[in-house]
Amino acid sequence: MKDPVKASAELWLNAGETRLAGGARIALLAQVGKTGSITRAAAACGVSYKGAWDAIDTMNRLSGEALVERAAGGKGGGGTRLTARGKRLVEHYARLDQALQSLLGTLADPSLADDWQLMRALSLRTSARNQLPGKVEALAAHDGGVRLTLRLAGGERVVAQLTQASCEALGLEIGRAAFALVKAPALRVAAADETPADNCLAATVQGNGPADDSGELQLVSRGGERLVASLPAGGRRPAPGEAVAVSFDAASVIVAVAG
Repeated sequence: MKDPVKASAELWLNAGETRLAGGARIALLAQVGKTGSITRAAAACGVSYKGAWDAIDTMNRLSGEALVERAAGGKGGGGTRLTARGKRLVEHYARLDQALQSLLGTLADPSLADDWQLMRALSLRTSARNQLPGKVEALAAHDGGVRLTLRLAGGERVVAQLTQASCEALGLEIGRAAFALVKAPALRVAAADETPADNCLAATVQGNGPADDSGELQLVSRGGERLVASLPAGGRRPAPGEAVAVSFDAASVIVAVAG
């Protein structure tokens, strides 16, 4: 099994289009403030004195004012210290980085899986009016291809007929999130007790569209899925609130995956 993909990021502060300071440079400044010495700060951060001095010099120039300055000599012989601006930069970076790490922790929360699935569904763009998200429940050889069963969020099941090549190209496997896409003309609406087809969802009529002569019928399945069916010309228009059976063939289902 492949390792799960995880989000990671490093916070950088920019001066215009130029990078001013990231985690390593801020750590160097913090060590200067702690030790009062560029030499000791460089050693603590595992860099050479020249590398530390070059980084500090670059930050001083990009920030427009000194972040590190020489301390006047005295009993301790002087040294190096952070300016007020340098101290604020270290403190502000720490707060921003804490917020970033909190965000990354939230992104890694497994309880958000359903929300990510919802956002993927919302971002899916297709001409099919019916987009039903679910998870692959079964894959079985059937009629020279593969019969896929998708379990929808409300517990209903949709079956689709695919080729083996399509299954492999989509990386379909048990438990994988996928979408069943069905165009409105492929849905047949009949009395609730009609004999089921490959797919048959119990549903309730919600409305007849924006106008009385609309050719579409809005429905909600028993499991809560919103459906759109195209009504044949001259056909009977079920009344709002009427219980019906919505059927469609397995061959009319297009299976899609996000990413």
